Amino acid sequence: MNAFARLPAGPAAVPLQLLLPSGPPRARPLAATRRERYRAHLQAVVDIAAALAPGTPTAPAARVAETVSDTASLLPGRLCALCGGGCCTRGSDHAYLGAPTLRRFMDAHPGMSPEEVVAAYLDRVTHKTQTGSCINHTRTGCSLPRDMRSDTCNDYACDSLAQVQAAPREQVVLVVRRKQDQWRRDRADLDNAVNGAAVLSETGVRRMRVG
Repeated sequence: MNAFARLPAGPAAVPLQLLLPSGPPRARPLAATRRERYRAHLQAVVDIAAALAPGTPTAPAARVAETVSDTASLLPGRLCALCGGGCCTRGSDHAYLGAPTLRRFMDAHPGMSPEEVVAAYLDRVTHKTQTGSCINHTRTGCSLPRDMRSDTCNDYACDSLAQVQAAPREQVVLVVRRKQDQWRRDRADLDNAVNGAAVLSETGVRRMRVG
């Protein structure tokens, strides 16, 4: 299958051509042991965060603010949706959450006790999570809103996402997706066959047949 060859010819039709990894395709009920490991991690981190002075610098406000204007490009979100969380698989039962993130959350909710902060994070955990991925990784994306996510999660952009973010808003993007996630995509001992392709634009997503 040569998805790139299926596009119309001509200078105006030349798309940005990208490769994507894949997030885990299956979900399973969350094991009680995973939830307990997450609770223990949150408790340890919130204890450190509580010892920091309120207002301790953690991250620029713009980093965690989810601001979407009428002129914002839809391409980054569509690219990440097609990937399905191929970068989330190392989140395990810690979700990259550290004291700076929880201190920032506590500053935004000054009436909450450390115990209530832990409970707020646990309340966001769903009954099913994607197999082999972050505890907050669900079929529809991260169960945490951006202001509760780690700086790692908010700031990370794979090479393909970075290219889309830097591209003109009217750019057409051809994406070929492979089977392995972001961290195993270069392993020669694993099957990394093409398992999806799509043309992305501001007006929509057109999936293409593979195989």
